[in-house]
Amino acid sequence: MKTHPKKSSLELLVIALYEKGFLQGNGNDIDDLLEEHKLLHKNEIMDARTNGRWSCTEKYGESRTNKQYYDENFSN
Repeated sequence: MKTHPKKSSLELLVIALYEKGFLQGNGNDIDDLLEEHKLLHKNEIMDARTNGRWSCTEKYGESRTNKQYYDENFSN
């Protein structure tokens, strides 16, 4: 599998499916669906960070917002 910098697991899955011929259609249709689901993924990450212990401000001195965390780790 090829490596892609700063790609989410969702993006890597879509790329792998496309490269193996499991996805059909033009790239625009696939890109549109991917963009929709990347927003869902972003919300899941930010919710997990809010509801989980990822923020741990007291323990780790974390001061980034959920959006900053997502942008630093998942945005292209």
